[in-house]
Amino acid sequence: MITPPAIPAKSLLGAVFLLGALLSFLGSVLPVWGYHRLEAFELAGDHFLAMALGFVLGNATTNLASLRFPRLFLEPLPGCVFSMAGVALIALLPPPYPLQWQLVGALLLGLALGSLTVVIFHHIGVVYRFNSPSVFQLSGLVAIAGVLATPLVVALVAIPAGSFALLAFAVLPIGIALGSMRKARSTAPPSMDPPQAFVKAFEDFRNPATLLLSLLLFFQLGNEVALLGWLPLFLIQRVGVSPEVAVYGLATFVFAILAGRTACQALRERARRNRVLLGGLSLSVLGCLMLLSTNNLFGAFLGLSLAGTGFAPVFPMALDHMARRFPYYHPGVMNAVFGMGLLGGLLAPFSLGFVAGKLGIGVVMALPIIGSILVAILVILLWLENRLTGLNP
Repeated sequence: MITPPAIPAKSLLGAVFLLGALLSFLGSVLPVWGYHRLEAFELAGDHFLAMALGFVLGNATTNLASLRFPRLFLEPLPGCVFSMAGVALIALLPPPYPLQWQLVGALLLGLALGSLTVVIFHHIGVVYRFNSPSVFQLSGLVAIAGVLATPLVVALVAIPAGSFALLAFAVLPIGIALGSMRKARSTAPPSMDPPQAFVKAFEDFRNPATLLLSLLLFFQLGNEVALLGWLPLFLIQRVGVSPEVAVYGLATFVFAILAGRTACQALRERARRNRVLLGGLSLSVLGCLMLLSTNNLFGAFLGLSLAGTGFAPVFPMALDHMARRFPYYHPGVMNAVFGMGLLGGLLAPFSLGFVAGKLGIGVVMALPIIGSILVAILVILLWLENRLTGLNP
């Protein structure tokens, strides 16, 4: 396979930012469509199922197509085109247009997510070997910044002006697409010896610690994306706030994650990872319980801040552990590990929609509580595995 030159760093970070923005897009848009009045929770969850299906198709198709056409499918351009088409459908054909149009829009957003994931992990490999923990941590912070941007734009533009204003989101993928179409760097990426790296990485992929890390990412991203998808509707239904305030509440939750993960950079080398993780998970459970029991705005925003701060250290600490486990790099293996986590993140809000349709909106907080407990168990199992293998926890 011909390896294309590395795309510019700005285009790569732009693709990471776009991926984050897409993750919180549906959750921010549901109040614009009026799902808080319809209480059609199962139909709302179907959008996340369509997005998950698109993610699987986009990821698999991009992997296969890149073997034949690497200079096209290992660029952000296809993902940007899918995201522009999805945003256009969602903005121009909202309810009361037939539900199929919105589902197709969600499917296109999933295709964009799948394509961008392959591209991002391929090009991260160019710089991974030089400073691997920092590369992943920076990418994670940029992605969270993208997640934060979406609810802010929706609250400021789309809710006052209507669904048509969502076309403003098309500016982001258009800018990234234009940037990626510029002349790529003339220097080829450093040789990473792919065959040997893949064999070694595949051997470690069967290692119990790698499996535990994959499950940890699966459940943790499920916790976070479930709240990204359902927090606005939950706040409107349980606390009685307006759609605009509810979407700002989602932004508060994401900002707490961003601030917490920024602070984790200073604690990463000073604090014991397992203690930070278990402390953060305890805080997230406390925040979810507060959200479940409160009936006022102050309690809701305090619970959002606690939950976001508690979730903050889990992902960067897992990334740090992953970087220590993989001093070499193979994009296909990393794409599989993190793709599994993203798939769990997209399936979680779908399952919440199905259960909320039967038991009510309060169940939205039950899944992150259960998920946090499962993540805590996985953290303990990873600690035990580290002790048995003689690695530092």
